[in-house]
Amino acid sequence: MNAKMKPASTIFLLLCVELATTSCGSRHTATSPVAAAIKYHNRAAEILNRHHEAIGIVDDGEMQSILRYYELALASAKQAHIDDMDRAYPGFGTHFRDEFEHGLELYVDNYNAADEAGRQKFMQAQVLIDQWGDWYSDNYDRIQAAR
Repeated sequence: MNAKMKPASTIFLLLCVELATTSCGSRHTATSPVAAAIKYHNRAAEILNRHHEAIGIVDDGEMQSILRYYELALASAKQAHIDDMDRAYPGFGTHFRDEFEHGLELYVDNYNAADEAGRQKFMQAQVLIDQWGDWYSDNYDRIQAAR
């Protein structure tokens, strides 16, 4: 599948990984589920961002890599402790689950969608992941202060 993709958001960066590794009032290793999910998403975003300058047509091999990173991100995200994240900062876990995790799930489940409903869910996935990034960016300083 050749796909024309909009640039991936660069919302997570190292700041979010830093938060994820020390979130919820207790120390987590750098391989915490939140940090791992974000790391895998960022790897997919790096591939997508390489094509932004060239109005990006992403080739099949790269799309398969992106899909694999999203599958790994989703598997990690499903292991996150949402209640602990929400206790650390209200809404953090809920937004992570409802936007980031759900967006990854829609992306993975509808990647090869042949019908219109599946394509719409695939597009919704990108919107949800962007919403998570916007929410996180808007709340980053307050989340850091709550750590």
